[in-house]
Amino acid sequence: LFHARAIEAFCAPTPACYLRHGHWAPTHSDWGFDDRQSSIRVKLSQENSYLELRLPSASSCPYLVCAATIAAGMHGLEDPDAIVVPAVPSRAVLTTPQPEIPTSLPDALKVLEQDTYIVNKLGPDFVRWFTLLKRGELESIQSWVEADDISVEAAWQKMYMEFL
Repeated sequence: LFHARAIEAFCAPTPACYLRHGHWAPTHSDWGFDDRQSSIRVKLSQENSYLELRLPSASSCPYLVCAATIAAGMHGLEDPDAIVVPAVPSRAVLTTPQPEIPTSLPDALKVLEQDTYIVNKLGPDFVRWFTLLKRGELESIQSWVEADDISVEAAWQKMYMEFL
């Protein structure tokens, strides 16, 4: 969770992904027991238990999400101070605010570039390539928005759905 804000760029790689925030998708870097709005949901029962990473959208690449998640987990193993304090039963009783997940792709890309641990683990060249690619896509989408007077969501669909 220490790096959840940075890995959001991999978990939500298109502008449309950020429309889901707050609609059963996480808005803060936190975890909770059976809480679908937490970044990590802990599900416990008599039969089985599991952790669910709730950050990725359906548009994310599972390989990049796994790589970023493993890199973040390695930091927790190497430095116990990087582990986030235990959750409370309800966000309403939190005394300290939890870090907010970026609300747009440009913000997520900035946070990714600023997270030196994740950048070093994934490789500076890869992170530079990824952020350049995403910023290029954003420029194309913005040009369609301005030229065709359409919404960002419609421009996103035009860019990605034309191949289907």
